Amino acid sequence: DSVMMSGSSIILQSAESPAPTKTSFTSLRSVKNRSATPRNLRKSSHKGTSNSSLNVLSESNALVLSTNNTANTSTNRQNLWESSWRQRMEALRWLFFEPAHRLEAVKQTNRLVLQLLMTDDAAVLPLLRALVVSGEYLPLNSVAMGYDQLKLRKDELDELIGPTLYSHLDKKKRKNGKGRKFVTQEQPPYTPLSSSFNGGTTSECGDEEEMEEHVRVFRGALELDEVVWEAQVSQLELWQLYVAALEDVSACSQLFNDYRDARSRCVGNREEVAASLIGRFGPKTVRSTELATDSLLKVLHCAASSSESRSPSDGFKEVWDRAQQAGQCSLVAAIASIRGIMTVNGDGGGGQGGQMDTVENEVGLGRTSDEGKALLEECKGVRELLLSELPQNLLKPKVQQELLDLVQLEVPRSCPADGEAELEVCKLLHLCKQTVCDLVNGCSVRATLLYSILSSYIKVCNDAAAVLQDLNSTEFEVAKWYCRVIKLADLIASDSLSLKLYKLLKRKDMEMILDGINRAAKNLLQLDPSLDMLMRVDI
Repeated sequence: DSVMMSGSSIILQSAESPAPTKTSFTSLRSVKNRSATPRNLRKSSHKGTSNSSLNVLSESNALVLSTNNTANTSTNRQNLWESSWRQRMEALRWLFFEPAHRLEAVKQTNRLVLQLLMTDDAAVLPLLRALVVSGEYLPLNSVAMGYDQLKLRKDELDELIGPTLYSHLDKKKRKNGKGRKFVTQEQPPYTPLSSSFNGGTTSECGDEEEMEEHVRVFRGALELDEVVWEAQVSQLELWQLYVAALEDVSACSQLFNDYRDARSRCVGNREEVAASLIGRFGPKTVRSTELATDSLLKVLHCAASSSESRSPSDGFKEVWDRAQQAGQCSLVAAIASIRGIMTVNGDGGGGQGGQMDTVENEVGLGRTSDEGKALLEECKGVRELLLSELPQNLLKPKVQQELLDLVQLEVPRSCPADGEAELEVCKLLHLCKQTVCDLVNGCSVRATLLYSILSSYIKVCNDAAAVLQDLNSTEFEVAKWYCRVIKLADLIASDSLSLKLYKLLKRKDMEMILDGINRAAKNLLQLDPSLDMLMRVDI
C-alpha cells in the first residue's frame, strides 16, 4: 500500500507541477523583463518624459506580450495533451508488475491505443512507439508471458480435475456427437475425483453433476480467455507493424524534403542539376521507398516477423474480425453470468414484479442503497449505448437483443436487492459497456487506419516517381512506382477472406484513394501509352 500511495503521489505531483521546458524559461524571462519596464517608465516620466511616448511604449509592450502569449498557447496545449496521455500510460506500469496480470495489462494497452488513435493528433507516433514498441511501458516479453500464463492455468486445470473426469465428460459428449474426435480408445468407467479436488474429500465435492458443472465453468472461462488473448495479441502485433510503417514513411518523406531543399539551391539546367544530385539521392530514394512500401503492405497482410506471432499472416480484416468475435464471446459470457446470479438468488426482493418498459421506471424497485442506485445507473448507460446508432453488423442481433432485454427488464426487476449481488451485476454490466465501446472504437479506428496506410502508400510511390523522373532515371524505374499504385487497386478489391479491404473503407475515403490511383494511371500513360510496363510490375 505504501508503494502504491507513493507512486500515486509522484504521478499527482508531476501532473500539478510539470517540469519546466526551454519555452517556459524563455517566457518567464520575458515576463520578468516586461514587469521591470513600467518601473523604468515611471522613473523616466518624473524626468519629463511625455505622456504620448509613454503610451507608445506601453502599446508596444502590450503587443509583444500578446504575440508571445499567442505563440506559446499551442505549445502549452500540446504539452498538456501529451502529459495527460503519459499519465495514463504510466498507470499501466502497475499492471505489468505482476506476471499474473499480464493478460489484462495487454488488453488495457490495446484499449489505450484505440483511444489514442481516435485523437488523430500529429504527436501520436512517439506515444505509440513508447507504448507498444520500445518496451518503455509494455515489456517486450509480454506476449510470451501471456501464453505461459494460459498454459499454466490449463496445466492447473488438468491437475485439478484429473484425467478420469476428462475421460468421463468426453465419453458423454461422444454419445451426443460432440467432444474430442481424436480419442478412439475405450474410456475407463467414471470414478469420483480424489481428495485433491477443491482441497476436500470425494463426499465434500458433491455428486457427478456438480463436479461436471464446476469443470464446465472452469473450462469455459479458460477457453474464453484464450479467444480474447488471441485477439489481443493480433491487435498488438498490428500496432507494432503500423508504428514501424509510420517511421519508414516519415524517413522517406524527410528524404524527399531534403531533395527538394537541395534542388532549390542548385543552379543550372535540368540535366546538370540531375547529374549533380542523382548520386546522392537516386539510390537512397529507391531504398527508402522500397522499405516504406514494404512496411505498409506488411500492415495490410499483418505479416509479423516476430517468432511469437500466432500465425505468419492474418490479414488486416481478420485481425478486426477476431477482435469482434472475442467481444461477442465476452458479452455472451457476461450475460450468462448475470442471469446465473439472478437465478441462484431467485427474485431476491429486487422488484415488485410486473412488466417494465425502461429502467427510468424506478417506482417500486426498492433500490435505495448506493449499490442499487449504481446498478440502475449502469443499466441506463448500457441501454443508451445499445439504442444509439451503432455501426452496422457490430453485434449479432440475438446478443444485442438479449443484452437490451437484460438491462431494460430482467436486471431492474429480478436482481436481488443484496448489496453484494448488485455490485457483482454492476461490474458485469460495466464490462459489457466497455466491450461495446471497444468494438465501436475499433470500427472507427479500423477505417481511419486503413485509409492512412493506403494514402501513405500512394503518396510515397507518387513522390518517389516524381523525384526519380526529376533525376533523369530510366523510364522503367519511374513507371515502376506508378504501376505499384495502380496495382494497389487489385489489393483493395481482393475477395480474400482475410482482406476484403473495400468493405472497410468509408465512401469518401474510397473516392480519395481512387483519385490517387487515377492520377498515377495518367502519369503512367504519358510514359508508357501501351501500358506494357504494367504487366511487368507486381506488389
